Amino acid sequence: MITKLKATIIGWYGTETIGDRAILAGIIRLLSEVASEIIIDLGSLYPILSERTLKDDGRFFEQCAHQSKLKINLFDSQNRQQLEHSIRHSDVTIMGGGPLMDIEQMYMVEYAFSYAKRKKKKTILLGCGYGPLEKAETTRCANRILDMADLSIIRDTNAPHATITNQIDPAAFACLEFRQRHQDAKTDDFYAINIRDIKAAGGHYPTNNDLDKYLIEWLKRFVNEADKPIRLVPMHTFSVGCDDRIILNRIAKEIKSPKVEVLTFPPSLEETMDIYRNASLCIGMRFHAVLLQTILNGNNIILDYTDPKNGKIIELIRQLDMGDFYRERYLSVSQVHDNITINPFMDMPYELGTTRIEQYSNTYTDLLTKILDR
Repeated sequence: MITKLKATIIGWYGTETIGDRAILAGIIRLLSEVASEIIIDLGSLYPILSERTLKDDGRFFEQCAHQSKLKINLFDSQNRQQLEHSIRHSDVTIMGGGPLMDIEQMYMVEYAFSYAKRKKKKTILLGCGYGPLEKAETTRCANRILDMADLSIIRDTNAPHATITNQIDPAAFACLEFRQRHQDAKTDDFYAINIRDIKAAGGHYPTNNDLDKYLIEWLKRFVNEADKPIRLVPMHTFSVGCDDRIILNRIAKEIKSPKVEVLTFPPSLEETMDIYRNASLCIGMRFHAVLLQTILNGNNIILDYTDPKNGKIIELIRQLDMGDFYRERYLSVSQVHDNITINPFMDMPYELGTTRIEQYSNTYTDLLTKILDR
C-alpha cells in the first residue's frame, strides 16, 4: 500500500449533482484502499457551489476515506495557473466527475491531462461515462483524453478504445460505505420520486413530445392510489445543469395533492441516500437516482431517459445482473406511452447483496495499484 497519495481530481465539479458527489465519495473510498493517507485537490468550475458540497458532505467523505481528518483543497479548474500548480504538486491527475460529453469544459480536461503528461504525472479516467457526444470536435477531444490516460475505467461499453476497462460507476462504492454504516431498520413510511427535465437537457436524449403529459397522468394515478406521503427528490439544485426542483414543482402544481412534497431545500448526499434507503418505494429517472435507489432500497421503478438498448441505465442493470427483476419495473421514456400502465405498487424488493459491488471495487483497486505503484 502507498504511504501517502496526493491526487488532483477534476471533472464537472462546481455544477455537481448528488450523483457527482456520490462519484467523488466513491473515488475517495477507492483511493483509501490503495494509500494509507490521501490528500485531494478538487478542481471546480464554480467553487462557490463546491464549497457548499464540502461543507455538507465533508463528514461522509472522511468516512469514505477511513481517515479522521481528510484534507480537500478546492481550486478553480478553469484558472490555468491554479490547475497547473495543483497538477505539479500531485502524484496523479484524475478525471472523476461526470461523462466525457459535448461541453466546452472538455478542453480543460484535455489541457490538464496534456500538462500532467509533460510533468510526468499519472493520468486516470476513473469511472467516467462516455457521451452524449454528437459533435465531431468534442468527440475528437474525448478520444485525445482517452489516448493520454494511463488508465481508463469507463462505466459505459460504447467508448471506442481498445485499452478501456468497463466497470460500474464509482458512486456504487459510496452506497457500499453507506450501507455498511446504516444497517438499522428502515422507516418505510413514504414514497420517494426523482424526475428530471429531459427537454431541458439539450436534446441529447430520445423522447417524445407528450412525455410531460404522460408522466403527469401516470403520477396522478400513482398519487390517487398512494397510501403514504410522497417526496419529490431533486438530484440537482443548481441552474447550470438543470435544477430538478423546477420540474418537480411544476409536477406538484399539476397534481395538486397534499400528499406531495417537493424537497426544496437542497439535501446533502447522505440525506439523499437516507431518503432513498428509508422509502417504502422509489421511482428514479436521473442515472444516479436509479443507482442509489437500486443499491440502497431495491423496491424501485426505473424511468430510463437514455438509450433502452445500450444506454448507461440499462448498462447499470446488466452490471448488477438484475435484468429479470426490472422487466416489470422499467419504463423507457422515449416509448413511455406504450408501457405507462406499469403497476407501481409491487411490494417485492430486491435484496442486492454487497458481494458483486465489492468485486467491482476490488477490480478498481487492483488496477489503481498497478498504475500508481509504477
